[in-house]
Amino acid sequence: MERKNKIENKESDAVSLQEKRRAWDEVAQEFNNVPTHTKRTVAQLMKWRGEAVAEEVAARSRLNEQKMANEEELH
Repeated sequence: MERKNKIENKESDAVSLQEKRRAWDEVAQEFNNVPTHTKRTVAQLMKWRGEAVAEEVAARSRLNEQKMANEEELH
């Protein structure tokens, strides 16, 4: 969980950026140590995570829109 907090930290000072880079390096090393995974760079993993987060936000938005539409139909 600590690594996640470092990666998601919004601060952009030198120390925070260095901690983020170390955390991403650890993630990449851990990911690449799994024999069944295709090797990925830090940049590739960061891009994948960004896309996954964007998909999750879009899915939540669609769900909220559906809920609102359903509530309007009930009234």
